[in-house]
Amino acid sequence: MRFYAKQRTTGETGGAYKNDDGEHKQAGFRFDHNFKRDNQLTFQGNIFRGEIGSLSTSDQPSGQEYHGGNVLMNWSFNETEKRRHEFQAFYDATDLKVPSLEDYRNTLDLSYQVQQNWKYSELVVGTGYRRVRDDVDSFFISPEHRTDETFNGFFQNDFTFLNKDLHFIIGTKYEYNDYTGSEWQPNVRLSYYVWDSLIWGSWSKAVRVPTRLETDITFPSLSGDQFDSETAAVYELGWRKRWSEFWQSDISLYHSEYDDLLSIEPDGLMNKLSGRTRGVEISTSFQPIKEWLLRVNYSHAEMDLESDADSSDNTTAKSHEGNLPQNMMQLVSMYDINSALQFNSYLRYVDSLRTNNIDNYLVADISLRWALTDTLSANFTGRNLGDGSHEEWTSGVPVDDEYGVTVRWVMP
Repeated sequence: MRFYAKQRTTGETGGAYKNDDGEHKQAGFRFDHNFKRDNQLTFQGNIFRGEIGSLSTSDQPSGQEYHGGNVLMNWSFNETEKRRHEFQAFYDATDLKVPSLEDYRNTLDLSYQVQQNWKYSELVVGTGYRRVRDDVDSFFISPEHRTDETFNGFFQNDFTFLNKDLHFIIGTKYEYNDYTGSEWQPNVRLSYYVWDSLIWGSWSKAVRVPTRLETDITFPSLSGDQFDSETAAVYELGWRKRWSEFWQSDISLYHSEYDDLLSIEPDGLMNKLSGRTRGVEISTSFQPIKEWLLRVNYSHAEMDLESDADSSDNTTAKSHEGNLPQNMMQLVSMYDINSALQFNSYLRYVDSLRTNNIDNYLVADISLRWALTDTLSANFTGRNLGDGSHEEWTSGVPVDDEYGVTVRWVMP
């Protein structure tokens, strides 16, 4: 059995911004019980309350207040050596108050799955149910009360060949929801371990169902009653090579085709955008000595979106394209100096965002952990170092250097 409690207080941003300080309080517990080695029960819960001021230049801005709690139960057990069951139940209740909106909602989520192993295949089958009840007090959302239910079922089978060096995975998820009805999300994957390398490829279909806000918005000319699901077909190809015990490289390529994306039309929200993204991700990790791990990651992405011929939305596509950084790079270093000291650093570069007029930036995060005793430790951190005050997402909202010290004591 474990209990915890914490409180976080954040000061004002300063400068032109006022009254944007915040506070968050949270407490919870977790209980784990093993009936036997292959039969485990977990029960946990949390309660929280907080408030955040508004990022504004006015003297008396309106912020937000929130409180809520949740509880989760997970039970997993082996019926036989080759069959395992898992059941999970989750309940959450939250109350949020912001200007022009008060939102109370509770969510019940139930899921069950069984995993069956055979000599050359592994099958996972499951089902789930979710119910969301809300009470929304806002002049731009109607109806005020709503209950949404979602049912789903899924299966996935992993077939193995050639002494398990070749894997063929096929599966799908079926979902029925109150917004768009039936939705299918299939996926197919193939991987082959050959020449000390893993080569893999996949195809999958993803669906994004409209939200409560998009469907029930009542702003003038922004009705969402014609808005349907957005879909994506995703193709991936990858290669992984372990050169030695201390050196590994990964490279993956992806191409995604998007259809029926959200557009803002004179008659309301519709699905009149389409497009594609493509990119490459490269990662390599190297361990020059046992105590020191280095990892370099690089990604390049491109997005091309376009409006349908009968669409009047001439801005959304370009806005999304300009919010995607084309190049990103990270250098991660994790070094155990000795049994008591650990020094970690994270250097990151992010390309510019044209839509928000954000320049590229290069910053570092560092952390030094000092274990004073078996139960007492101190952590010294620095974040966003090296580029001074800079913007990362929203123009006019700077990100500054941060420094902190954390002392942790674990009860014996």
